Amino acid sequence: GLGVDRALLAAEAEGVIGEEAFVSDLFIIPLGDGAKLRALTIASDLRAKGKRVEIAFGDRALKGAMKGADKSGATYVIVLGDSEISSGTVELKEMKNGAVRLAIESGAPVLPTVIWGSQRIWTKNLPRDFKRKKVPIFVAIGQPIYFSTTSEIEASMTLLLERMKELLTQVQNDYPDSPIGQRWAPARLGGTAPTPLEVETARQKRKEL
Repeated sequence: GLGVDRALLAAEAEGVIGEEAFVSDLFIIPLGDGAKLRALTIASDLRAKGKRVEIAFGDRALKGAMKGADKSGATYVIVLGDSEISSGTVELKEMKNGAVRLAIESGAPVLPTVIWGSQRIWTKNLPRDFKRKKVPIFVAIGQPIYFSTTSEIEASMTLLLERMKELLTQVQNDYPDSPIGQRWAPARLGGTAPTPLEVETARQKRKEL
């Protein structure tokens, strides 16, 4: 068998390929016809286990395929080429910092962007309400951030998150509707939305049932 199968199954066993947080758990980028066939096999096996797997087709260049991986929201990505198939090894790359990685590699800027208010229509664990009218939805876009090829990923991610936090605070302060007692607002704003710790605790309890 190919080493990538064992790597992915190990990642699954350790819980590093999540079930709820992202649109896709894994994005596979095959390079070459042989890699495409192998990618289909891997994807089929993982999908049978309930994992969400996407494959980049269309013979796009690696840079374009990586952009597709970033847009997919995948937790992890693997690049599968002839060398990976012949060596039986592959690198499992985490994509939470995908936007920053792309910016560092391409020289393109990152635009910090936040949205506030959409959670009132699409509130997690509640029925979607598309009939609501006149719900304010704010979108804030910050100044572009440029990184160089020598930029460190962790430091770059920290800078991006700080800029996004500033934008979020701004739109929350400018939001016209009161958050007091509302499920769509966090406790720090006077709302009743569960904290990340409460969400994780509830998820663990459901897994134990």
